[in-house]
Amino acid sequence: MMLLEVERLSLRFGGLEVIRDLSFAVPAGTIASFIGPNGAGKTSLFNLITGFYRPTAGEIRFAGERITGLPPSAVARRGLARTFQNIRLFKTLSALENVLSALHPRTRSGVFAALFRTPGMRREEAWAREEARRALAFVGLQDVADRSAGTLPYGHRRLLEIARAIALRPKLLLLDEPAAGLNPAEKAALADLIRRIRDELEIGVILIEHDMRLVANVSEHVVALSYGEKIAEGPPADVLRHPKVVEAYLGEEAVG
Repeated sequence: MMLLEVERLSLRFGGLEVIRDLSFAVPAGTIASFIGPNGAGKTSLFNLITGFYRPTAGEIRFAGERITGLPPSAVARRGLARTFQNIRLFKTLSALENVLSALHPRTRSGVFAALFRTPGMRREEAWAREEARRALAFVGLQDVADRSAGTLPYGHRRLLEIARAIALRPKLLLLDEPAAGLNPAEKAALADLIRRIRDELEIGVILIEHDMRLVANVSEHVVALSYGEKIAEGPPADVLRHPKVVEAYLGEEAVG
């Protein structure tokens, strides 16, 4: 079963064509990567998939349902979560509160219940706090749950974004350059975490990444882009050695 399908997708900003006639499919339960040089259109593609941009042409299907042009909130409710290239946390809130802030789509209590603290509201609040703590524990941040996000080391803030995303229990998680700024030990731990997200939580993962060792280490499927066009797709060993990929991005020595 294909979890994510993109067919003839295009995106224009005025006279600039950022994505051009792009098609690919990602099977359910897969760890996949989008690679390409800066300006290849990778983050714009994430923004199209998650509803932050509307495509000029083409179609996006998620779990068999057409999601083309839906707003981000509607896409998230269908089971698609993401992190961002630039970390987007509430720095003055605790790690726990940051994860709680993402759980609204999974709650049902309305304004009346919140104002009058109904029993149902209190049960839902207890459930949300437990879910948030479970997500923090999964990424190894249970000991910093009460620390403000702005005081956490950079690597921990990256993990906190991932915890906030998996708390939504999505079907697919999109990670935008999750290894950026991490040291080698943190990258190795990230690779293990990505595998655990797929294997233990049964969440598919797609990442945008410039670290080719990480891509080769965790990915089962790779889509390579250059100037908004797909230049290669398939298993990482094949894609990373594809002549067009070498020419556009890696350089001969990177794959020699």
